[in-house]
Amino acid sequence: MKRNSVKGEKGRKLAVFLGMTAFSVALLAMPVMAKGTGTVTGTGVNIRKSAGTAAEKVTTVTTGDQLRVTGSKKDSTGKKWYKVTLTQNGTKYTGYIISDYVNYKKDTKTADQTAANPAAAQAEGSTTVLDVSGIAKDAAQNTSSQANTGNTQNNTNNNAAGNQTTAAKKTGAIQGNYVRIRKKPVAGNVVCQLMKDTAVTIKGSKKGTDGYTWYKISFKYGGKKKTGYVRSDLLKVNETKQEPAADPAQPGADPANTNGTDQTTVTPLTDAEFESYLTAQGFPESYKVPLRQLHTVHPEWTFKAVQTNLAWNEVVAAESAVGKNLVSKNAIVSWKSLESTAYNRKKNTWYGFDGGSWAAASTALVQYYLDPRNFLGESSVFQFESLEYEAYQNVEGIKALLAGSFMGGDYTEPDGSVRSYADAFLEIGKQVGVSPYHLAARCYQEQGKGRSDSIKGTVAGFENIFNYYNIGAYASGGNSPTRQGLIYASGQTSGANNYERPWNTRYKSLLGGAEYVAQKYVKVKQNTLYFQKFNVVNTKNGLYKHQYMANVQAAASEAQKMSKACQTGDRLVFYIPVYTGMPETACVKPTDNRNPNNYLATLAVTDQELTPVFDPETESYDLTVKKKVKTAEITATAVASTSVISGTGTYDLERGDNVFTITCTAQTGEAKTYTIHIVRK
Repeated sequence: MKRNSVKGEKGRKLAVFLGMTAFSVALLAMPVMAKGTGTVTGTGVNIRKSAGTAAEKVTTVTTGDQLRVTGSKKDSTGKKWYKVTLTQNGTKYTGYIISDYVNYKKDTKTADQTAANPAAAQAEGSTTVLDVSGIAKDAAQNTSSQANTGNTQNNTNNNAAGNQTTAAKKTGAIQGNYVRIRKKPVAGNVVCQLMKDTAVTIKGSKKGTDGYTWYKISFKYGGKKKTGYVRSDLLKVNETKQEPAADPAQPGADPANTNGTDQTTVTPLTDAEFESYLTAQGFPESYKVPLRQLHTVHPEWTFKAVQTNLAWNEVVAAESAVGKNLVSKNAIVSWKSLESTAYNRKKNTWYGFDGGSWAAASTALVQYYLDPRNFLGESSVFQFESLEYEAYQNVEGIKALLAGSFMGGDYTEPDGSVRSYADAFLEIGKQVGVSPYHLAARCYQEQGKGRSDSIKGTVAGFENIFNYYNIGAYASGGNSPTRQGLIYASGQTSGANNYERPWNTRYKSLLGGAEYVAQKYVKVKQNTLYFQKFNVVNTKNGLYKHQYMANVQAAASEAQKMSKACQTGDRLVFYIPVYTGMPETACVKPTDNRNPNNYLATLAVTDQELTPVFDPETESYDLTVKKKVKTAEITATAVASTSVISGTGTYDLERGDNVFTITCTAQTGEAKTYTIHIVRK
């Protein structure tokens, strides 16, 4: 790209403005590219060393991250890439990002003004910190008016840069939950997060580039004394000095966590306000009772109604299609479908799905798991929790979720290196923009006790290949689900996105699977366990399709695991679907285990042949006997041992027509009647 130099009168004004003539002369001699800010619009987008998808990956950014755009370049296909700089957790990166995933905004103000502008500067608390250095060109363009007016912002920045004022020794108390304490005012790295009423000692103050006064404070956190800066509106200042009391460290406060917006003071809604809120959201009355109960216990939680505008009966019918939702073959009878393509009445057996150990779920069971009102308890509600990465998520929560599982400790890579599962999930969750709790719960759900060949790395032909999420693991082409999943993990199958394949380390499997979940589900509105199980929101991939889990119970089961990571004070958000034409009360979970089979396995008249040949589904038969045949012995057996048969025995035959009925009554009381017409000549 052609570079333009800063020259002439604007350059001279810039030198005056900066007050650093020698530096300015050197700066003016440097070529300067057109610059601006960029906001990332995709999850798990790669920053690469050069322009092109084949270039080495430098780091990964996610939705909302801010970048400094310093130029652009087209790759060999003509695609435009932005050259960017960014800082993640104290490390500065330079590289290229494809323009499709960036909202670009050209600089229009000075560096200091840009930093103070919330639309262009780094959003408070974001993992990726905006690099605002090196914007001399645009600064020069605005110097003239600023120099004439005695620019207030310039004075402010001079104060922020070095003129720290000393405040009298005072104390204060934090005025919000999860308030971020930073190393430096405005955009400094986060030291930790403090809860409301945490006592602190005030050491001094600075004026920030955002226009706020920032207090330098000291406090205890995790048993250690720490210092940092807090914005003035988030601190109540006391007049008399008092030492910080108890350790303010709170569950959910992650010192390394810098993603998300500031969690400032939130006053719980009163009962009346909460009622108004529920009504405004459009929650039906039948939803309100359990939501009221949750609000009483967890006033910090937010419940949002997702108005699907879908008819309940339509959704039930679509999700009850045979094979769409499955349940264990060992489940009770009423949980399994009795449709002809799901259940073989002649043999009293259910057809196998997904490897043979699963049966099609019954409509009654599908209704139960579809109905959100059945899952508005303290644990079950977690299937509606947002699956996006949030600031409160931390290692301790992941450890609580994984406690007692095979992922409760460390894992060993093929090269012998050892790492904690919890640390890996937190790091990956931040990187791809997905809740690490969800990622951990998903792998836990998929792998159970951790004995599957999917993650052993010892399958012949797939040594050191791992598939923690069981992506692509379905029976196909004579391959078992496990083998087919390893084929996917090895990178042998095609796809527009490689998702870090081959997954030849455990970490790559965890990361690549997370990228898959982010791109395929969380980014396309399926951002809860419920919506991944029942797609009633993602029209792009087709409603009732593109469902991550076939097990009808999976979302509810996984929610129980995710609830273990919840800690007091976590400000959770839940997206709860609402349908039109729903029943007045929640659908009941079926409990009947009685056998409904009322088919006969055999039906015969001794020494005679029925017409047609007996079939359990045929209910009427004919038979003609000679005059000398005076009796008929009717025998029958039932398909199900629990059925009761009536009408069998030995009967006298009259001349002419004789009609006999044999009834098979199922354990449920449903009866099926077979008729035999015997004509005696």
